[in-house]
Order: sequence, then structure tokens, then C-alpha cells
Amino acid sequence: MTSWLFQYYEESIETITEIGCFEWEFIVDKRNPKKPIIKEYHTRKTESFSRSIYFLEENQNTLFVYLTSGFQLSGQSVIYQFNWNGTAFIKQPKKIFSTIR
Repeated sequence: MTSWLFQYYEESIETITEIGCFEWEFIVDKRNPKKPIIKEYHTRKTESFSRSIYFLEENQNTLFVYLTSGFQLSGQSVIYQFNWNGTAFIKQPKKIFSTIR
């Protein structure tokens, strides 16, 4: 997770307001059968505009990253899959999950 942060957020690591881990909750919904549930997190700072990052490591080569940003009652959430090739994380082009609040 630290390697991913330095690869994708090295320039803007100070803008992250919350960081943590999430898990999948399986629900009965044909469009989105999986829903992310935040399990553990650490609040770095409190601001009106938040940028949060949550991780789920499926195995040693697959990392899911749940990115949320926006104000308290508005914003966007998206989950991407990244694969480790031994030296860097490769972002998969298809979004796993996406919502707008």
C-alpha cells in the first residue's frame, strides 16, 4: 500500500484526509452485487473537502483501491484494481465500482 501511495500520490500526499482498509459486502443487487464497507481508517486531518483512500489486498499481486473525494454530502467514489508486476502497480482500465453522491 505504501508503494502504491508513493507511485500515484507522491506529489499530493498532503491532500489525503483519511486512509484505511475496506472489505466487500455482498448484497442482492443485479447491477452492483458488491458494496464496499470501510473497516479500519485513520483520519489524517479534518477539512470541508475530503480525499480518502482505502485499500483491499486480495492477494500479493492484486490491490483494490477505493478513492472517495468531495464535500460531506456530495462527491464521488470509485474503486480500481491494480496489479503488481514486480516493480510497479499497473492500473486496470475498467472501474470496479463507481458512485456519485
